[in-house]
Amino acid sequence: MQKTLALLTAVFFFAVALSDSASANAHLSDPVSVQNADAAAISPKPFSRYNKPLTQYALSQWNTRDGLPHNSVNSITQSENGYLWLATWEGPVRFDGRSFTVFDNVAELQVPELGVVGIAHDASTDEIYISGLRGGVSRFNGERWQGLPLAPSFAFRVLVDAEQNVWVTASNAGLVRYDREGNMHRYQQADGLPGNFTYHLYESPATDVRSREIWVGTGSGLARYDSNTDQFVAIPSVASSQVRAVLQHSNGMLLVASDQGLFYQNKPGTDFLPWPRAIEGTITSLEEGPDGAIWFGTISHGLGRITDSNLSTLSIENGLPNIHVLDIFRDRENNMWVSTHGGLLQLRDALFTSFTRTQGLVGNYVRAVMTDQQDRLWVGTNEGLG
Repeated sequence: MQKTLALLTAVFFFAVALSDSASANAHLSDPVSVQNADAAAISPKPFSRYNKPLTQYALSQWNTRDGLPHNSVNSITQSENGYLWLATWEGPVRFDGRSFTVFDNVAELQVPELGVVGIAHDASTDEIYISGLRGGVSRFNGERWQGLPLAPSFAFRVLVDAEQNVWVTASNAGLVRYDREGNMHRYQQADGLPGNFTYHLYESPATDVRSREIWVGTGSGLARYDSNTDQFVAIPSVASSQVRAVLQHSNGMLLVASDQGLFYQNKPGTDFLPWPRAIEGTITSLEEGPDGAIWFGTISHGLGRITDSNLSTLSIENGLPNIHVLDIFRDRENNMWVSTHGGLLQLRDALFTSFTRTQGLVGNYVRAVMTDQQDRLWVGTNEGLG
């Protein structure tokens, strides 16, 4: 079983974590991305003035030593009662902040394999949906699991939209939609997708200037669902490469992360433009923080956060469990959760800020503190003065 799981894990991450060797700045010279000289001068909408470094957040970690069944947490969501739900290779997991409840019975889950890659919450019914190996899709109503008809291939992500359609990205078999009657509808390149390999799903909420829309990230770019024609419309202004994350910011800006970099769209109907500042590494996930900052995870460069004037990062040296970030989720109490190959991390904006060697102290054992006539703070530690 362990050998089979290890092989499936390797195949999965070979498929989705394509080479990170492409330059983080490649999109800046991509002719598809750069529309014209005037477009290059357009800037993203202002979104956050918050500049507290990520290293000054209060961090808490959990891994297999704390009850997680597997250190790789592929995706995160939250139910109405506050439980966090985690997608792992050893099944879905419910977390109450203290202990983990693992659902690891294949017969009970009604799926062909235990590994779960996608997990989603239905806000209308408070049900939890999972997707994973060999096309397994199932939902939990709080008491029992009920399997859905198998997706035609490896089910990377699952999404329940506002109309209670269940969408599943089925890797090389395209996209699947289960309607409210349980009927399965399949979409492939002939239905407007840029390519048959589908990976990411996102529903952007309706605003004063935007309509609610379903977006799908494929191995060949981004597409938007047109419910009037039941077809997809490819977005040519996003580079034709693997799209891994989509996020609509509260200010109305739409963000798309692909293997060619980060793109943004200020107004609906306009072209997506490359992000004006270089971001190192391939982005795997996007989330908006409680202060409006844009949080992002990468394949090999850890966790990052963008504000209007600053880019802050968190690495293994600063407390990140692993450099490969799989998902980022903001809970209802505005805590930020980061899932990695090394376990689960929570970041809280605590009332107090801790200063250690990471922030420049000479030593962690502080013996004395005083200010001088210039209002400079002097700190005496067990290893010297700073």
